[in-house]
Amino acid sequence: MQIQFKLIEKDNMDIILPLFYQLDSSIPELVLKARLSEMIEKGYECAGIHHEDELIGICGLWILIKYYMTMNLPQVNLEKIKIPSFSLPL
Repeated sequence: MQIQFKLIEKDNMDIILPLFYQLDSSIPELVLKARLSEMIEKGYECAGIHHEDELIGICGLWILIKYYMTMNLPQVNLEKIKIPSFSLPL
C-alpha cells in the first residue's frame, strides 16, 4: 500500500472536481468547475493524496504574502475521502 502526497499541476486541477462533488453533491458540477477556475486565478494550490495511482483525498493550499511576514502557507482543508476498498484516517 503506497500513499503519496503530491502537488497537483494547475493544468490538471480538474481531477479534483469529482472529490469536490463527492463532498457536496448539491452543488452542480458546472458551478464547481467555475469556482475552481476562479480559485486557481487567485492563487489556490492543491496537494493530492494518492493511494497507488488513485486520487483519494485533497488538501487545499493558499499561498499568502502579508506585510508583516514574507510568506504564509495555511492548510485550508484536509478532506477524508472514503472509497469502497480503502479509507485514510486523519
